[in-house]
Amino acid sequence: AGIGPAMAERLKANGIDSAEALAKAALDALLEVSGIGPSTAPRLKAAAEAAIGPEPAPAPEPAPDAEAEAEAIPEPETEAEAEAETAGKAKKKSAKSKKKAKGEKKKAEKKAAKKKAAKKEEKKEEKKEEKKAEKKAEKKAEKKAEKKKAAKADGGKGKKSKKKKK
Repeated sequence: AGIGPAMAERLKANGIDSAEALAKAALDALLEVSGIGPSTAPRLKAAAEAAIGPEPAPAPEPAPDAEAEAEAIPEPETEAEAEAETAGKAKKKSAKSKKKAKGEKKKAEKKAAKKKAAKKEEKKEEKKEEKKAEKKAEKKAEKKAEKKKAAKADGGKGKKSKKKKK
């Protein structure tokens, strides 16, 4: 999920000016950015998280018997074992972040659906008001036409026919 210059500007305008900021941003905040919808927001967030890598965990304070425990933990014998162990940890973290992104995506989709329903309801109300205004205008035109017709039937003796003779 690459971010082009235009999207970067829109993100920056919303206070998201780095991969770290994008990774930490709430999905609701991302949905406020023009061009980011409910399916794009979680993908952008996951890509940013993957780009910056996992946050280093704070180092725990050593226990009194830390040296004895450190000796009991077997260290990988080869570089390949160390890489495999690291890959396994990364895979677990990746699965966890995918699951989190999926949950956030569902929330974002629900929010977008509510927003869409509200807009639909708003349009429905606007149409209702337009129809009401049209009917009012039609009735007014009908009354005007009736008055005109009545004036003609009167032989032009209505209010408008009172002309001054010079």
